[in-house]
Amino acid sequence: MTQSSLAAPLPFVSKVLQAYLRSRLRGANRITYTLARSVKSLQAVPITIADWPPVYMDLRFEICHEWLRENPWPSSPREIDEQNAMRQVVQLGDIVFDIGANLGLHTALLSRLIGENGQLFAFEPNPELFSCLSQTIANMNNATLYPYALSNESTDSVLFV
Repeated sequence: MTQSSLAAPLPFVSKVLQAYLRSRLRGANRITYTLARSVKSLQAVPITIADWPPVYMDLRFEICHEWLRENPWPSSPREIDEQNAMRQVVQLGDIVFDIGANLGLHTALLSRLIGENGQLFAFEPNPELFSCLSQTIANMNNATLYPYALSNESTDSVLFV
């Protein structure tokens, strides 16, 4: 698959915000937060990274503003050493677990690495991230998302974000 075949189109409001964020004018983040609280399409914006499945991000979170500003990405600039380790170990057809899937960056890479015959199990207990992560995983035929934290004990616990 080519990057263009995986790219999800940006909603119009996202394109306008992307241009504003790229301008680096004062107040861009504040306006983005304000709009994202009330404009539903800004709570799940598709970000394109290389030839990975699109990763949906919620612009109510500051870290996602940078992802929109520089979209599309030729490669992921975050956790490069971890990504390189995954590329060396994970093979087509593997069964993999993404424990603490967060925004879904590793999830998207792992899905690409294991191919359609592999199986990915992603776990993310943070309900604030679950909606976008669900949309990200909906584009993957080889992945399943679980809204749980994993532990060596069977217990209820409080998640501090």
